[in-house]
Amino acid sequence: NSSYFEGFPNSVVEAINFGLPVISSQSYGGINEILLNGKCGTIFRNGNSVDLANKIQNFYNNPKKFFLKTKLAKRNIKRFTLKKNISNYEIYPEDLDKLIGTYSSKTMPLIIEVTREDNTLIIQGTGQPKISLEAVERNIFKSNIVGAEFEFNPEENSFILRQNGAKIKFVKNN
Repeated sequence: NSSYFEGFPNSVVEAINFGLPVISSQSYGGINEILLNGKCGTIFRNGNSVDLANKIQNFYNNPKKFFLKTKLAKRNIKRFTLKKNISNYEIYPEDLDKLIGTYSSKTMPLIIEVTREDNTLIIQGTGQPKISLEAVERNIFKSNIVGAEFEFNPEENSFILRQNGAKIKFVKNN
């Protein structure tokens, strides 16, 4: 990897998964997290060919050290599995139940009813059709149909509606 920015370089994870040592440029993004700041691979200063050459020479002179880093890296990448990442955003029915209720806003003359069907949160504004919300992450949902995002705060019994540049707070009616 020799990019200045790399969000989450799959090629690095794949190389580690196949037991290959990784020499990567210092870049903004996920490389430092994947390589644990050099503990699970070697990082050279971006744009510095002398540093890269030294890292390659270091590997050539001491491959055992690199393969030990690779072994550690292989254990480390297990935290990036699909199952683990999906579970970060898994929404449970009991979490959704905390969001159910009738909400109103001081700044917008609209009542929003929030309900649940199976594991899907449903909203319905006064005189509007029901709309299913898609979970983005815990307590944040979106609707592409209406182009809106709903950020719930269960502790405050409220949510923020973001739509067309507006940000409107709704509070659950008791």
